[in-house]
Amino acid sequence: MLIMINTHIFNKILFKCLSASNLYNYKIKQMFSKDTRIKSVDHPVLGKTCIAIKDIKKNDLFYFWGLNVGFKYDVPSGGRNDYLLSVSDNSTTIDPFDYPDSLLQFCNHPGPNECVILKPTKHHYVNGDFISQEFYSKYNIKKGTQITISYGDDAWFLERNIEIKNIACSEYLTKVKKNKRTQEF
Repeated sequence: MLIMINTHIFNKILFKCLSASNLYNYKIKQMFSKDTRIKSVDHPVLGKTCIAIKDIKKNDLFYFWGLNVGFKYDVPSGGRNDYLLSVSDNSTTIDPFDYPDSLLQFCNHPGPNECVILKPTKHHYVNGDFISQEFYSKYNIKKGTQITISYGDDAWFLERNIEIKNIACSEYLTKVKKNKRTQEF
């Protein structure tokens, strides 16, 4: 049986398929590479922090990525435990320690008067041995602002005997909660 194909329609379908494939490949690359909107810098007290180097729009997406190490991970010594992140459904853990281009690992937890800027979505993505947790920006953020993520409840800090303090400093401010003032280091 001979089937006649309208080449115009065929080309449109082919273009859509190739476009979807290219979009998927672009998205995968974006999820597992250095984000050009932010950078890690030295914080005068906390070691490293992450700042915006471009203005960020509310709902922009970001990715915390690294090695997919499973849920029960035997953490090597050397402080890498502080960089681990459980994905949003707690099914596995991300270890970004050996990947300095995974910039969200340098985000700090906000102090009592400061806002969480990036919140996790329910989406995480696997690419071979790597996994990426998607985050979104809760606010419009100006260039130079510290980017913060929540480390969860106070247990993370209690286990390390760390007092939760505001992280703003003269070099790098962060978003402050309404009707609150932040004290700089």
